[in-house]
Formats: sequence, C-alpha cells, structure tokens
Amino acid sequence: MENENKISSMAGSAHCTEEIMSACALCPRECLADRGAGKKGFCGMDERIYLARAALHMWEEPCISGTKGSGTVFFSGCGLRCCFCQNHDIAIGSRGRAVSVERLGEIFLELKEKGMPGELDQIEADIIERDNRDMNREISPLRQAEDAVLVDASFMGIEEVTAAVIAEFEKKKQA
Repeated sequence: MENENKISSMAGSAHCTEEIMSACALCPRECLADRGAGKKGFCGMDERIYLARAALHMWEEPCISGTKGSGTVFFSGCGLRCCFCQNHDIAIGSRGRAVSVERLGEIFLELKEKGMPGELDQIEADIIERDNRDMNREISPLRQAEDAVLVDASFMGIEEVTAAVIAEFEKKKQA
C-alpha cells in the first residue's frame, strides 16, 4: 500500500518521473536504485520502458475479455521472480524493446479502441457470477478448505500481508 500511495501522490507532479526513477519503489522489492542515473534495479531494468508484447487478449477470463478481447501489455523486467510465472522469458530480462512514454500511451489507446470497453461495474458483476457458478457447480465445486484461513489482501501492501499471515500462523500455533 505504501508503494501505491507514494506513486499516486506523485502522479500530478511535474517531476514525477525523476522522483520515481531516482529511488525506484515501483515494485514491492523497493530496491531504491537510482535508475535515472543509469543504475539498474533488482529487476535488471534501467530508466527505459521495455515492452515485450501488446495485443488483444482473448480466450481467458471471458468476463474480462468479452468477445472482442481486452488490451494486454507485457513488460520486461519483473522483479518478483514468481516460481509459477507463465511469462518467465519475457518477465526476467530485457526481451522487449524500449518504447517512449508517449508511444506507450498511444499503444494503450490503440488497444482500448480495438478491444472490449471495460465497464468496471459490469466486469465486477461478471466475476461475481463466475465465482458463484464455480462455487455451486455439482462436480468439484470451488470451496475454501475447512481449516483454511482467509486473508483478504485486497488493500494491503506486502508488509501488511506478511504480518497478517504470520499473525494467523501464531494463532494456529497457540491453539
């Protein structure tokens, strides 16, 4: 949450890019690399934006992509290093090509024009319907295990999620 607050509070600033790039905290790793001075962050990226793929995405999550697709943009240089990453070749390293901020904005608008208009209320309603259908299907319904603990991390930063999980673990350990 701290990252999001910092970035959104800078959004209106004329020096937004310089501030963010001088002590990078764009991902939860918050490596604070001075990318504006040519240093690379934990992600291996410098101050440039590397775009690996931009296209309409179909076939997955119909409640989001609809029949015309949803704009999907893959950037190179993810610092999270998830063990189940489906896009490892793109995410780790610099497989993409450098694009300007202006060109990236144009790409976003082009995808928006080609794809499904994203009405958030309708997307949320479709996701709720899908989840309800999955939870109530006859064969293998989607259900939380009886002994599982639900931690709603929707509005938490990584530190808050970690603390909440540890607190739940401690409660279980003492029980």
